[in-house]
Amino acid sequence: HAYTTVPDLIGAMDPSFISYMKNSIKFVMKTSGFGDTFIDEMVMGALRTNYGQNTDIPGFVGAVSIAGVQPGLWAVKGGNKQVPEKLVSEAQVQVIQGTVVSVQLLQYQGKNYRVGFFDAEKKEQFKDYDIVIVATPLHDEVSEIDFEDFPSSIENFPQQFHKVTATFVEGVPDPKYFGVDNADDLPNSILTCNDSILVNSQDKKADVFGNPTDVYKFFSNTPPSEDDVKQMFTSKKDIRMATFMAYPEYSTVGEDLPPFVLHDQLYYVNGIELAASAMEMSSIAGKNVALLAYNHWHGNLEKIDEPYLDPALEKDKTEL
Repeated sequence: HAYTTVPDLIGAMDPSFISYMKNSIKFVMKTSGFGDTFIDEMVMGALRTNYGQNTDIPGFVGAVSIAGVQPGLWAVKGGNKQVPEKLVSEAQVQVIQGTVVSVQLLQYQGKNYRVGFFDAEKKEQFKDYDIVIVATPLHDEVSEIDFEDFPSSIENFPQQFHKVTATFVEGVPDPKYFGVDNADDLPNSILTCNDSILVNSQDKKADVFGNPTDVYKFFSNTPPSEDDVKQMFTSKKDIRMATFMAYPEYSTVGEDLPPFVLHDQLYYVNGIELAASAMEMSSIAGKNVALLAYNHWHGNLEKIDEPYLDPALEKDKTEL
């Protein structure tokens, strides 16, 4: 079975998840019997670590965030990057290195779409396809894909993305900055629960094979200054920073979420990020879109949450 909207997919998992999306995580936790201290400290710490935001965000993404600080988490030995690498290898697909800049709806018989892109040598190229699946966020400052010649315009969705800086420092942290006297008393992971603090969280990192290192990573909503780093570390050998649009701003509860279907045979995976952004959520959305494409292509409409209407047949439909 496949679903054309994010709420339908999430509601199929558990109907109560729909109410989570319409109320803040603070409201959801309080009505479930949790106290203010637990919410303001433990839940807030998890939210600042995973999403750089506070307890006003919707309950569903808040619950996903809390799951990320529980025991039993795991990573792929050698790096999580192997997950998409193995998927590409097992599927035996052709990978074209390039930057997509346009998707054009074709008006003649044959292929449905023409995808324009710049290849690895910065040369503009075009390829025609029956089915197109967009697997990048269609939001300002993230995507610059133009959708051309569609009967209704397809624009970037209005929600903003949250900018985060990940700072990696190889060095020795100053325990006094974190409120302890001795470095031995400094925990490997530190979560903060105050919006006014620069650091959202800090972790001592192991390498991708689980071996310990002297590298620390901390997240912040703004890039740290050189003085900030000096206050946090008594010495440092190396420092690297990466500022990126990490996940959506989850500031509004009950807002409309992007669909999985943008047009006939044109699908969109990343709408699920507006419900919750996580590797696991993307996997669920990817499988759902693959099933949607398969069922639409083969006419298995009974396996889709609502009848699929071919735009070419719209003029012939009658009302019951």
